[in-house]
Amino acid sequence: MKKRFFLYFFLYIASSLLLNCSSAYIPYRNFQGGYKDYKIDTNHFSATFRGNAYTSLKEATFYVKKRAKEICDFEGLPYYKIINLNKNLEECSMGGEVNCFIDSKSRKETCQNHEARLKKPSVTINFKCLSRNQGPELADL
Repeated sequence: MKKRFFLYFFLYIASSLLLNCSSAYIPYRNFQGGYKDYKIDTNHFSATFRGNAYTSLKEATFYVKKRAKEICDFEGLPYYKIINLNKNLEECSMGGEVNCFIDSKSRKETCQNHEARLKKPSVTINFKCLSRNQGPELADL
């Protein structure tokens, strides 16, 4: 039993170190998070950033706005205006080992689930890229 515990503990620590603490600013990958985007129509886009359990909602919002700025810069338009913003915390579980034991006096079986409930942030924005003559007064960044 102790060997099993230490094996799980070692695997947990090793995977935590490999995955790093917060999500990297990279294109979306299933377990690591990252950004996704697509073009809706001329100068209108949608971008999403999904973090891992160590990424704050504030950090995810910063990254999705950073992606919006990059897209508009690539389009040759220096500003963007957020049309709508959606923040979400997706709940997931990690672990799930169940330990059961029988009380010697009552002969009653008791089980405990050791699963960790984690929350991963997801922020999506729809935005419009703006030209210089549309002005920074309309822009969000």
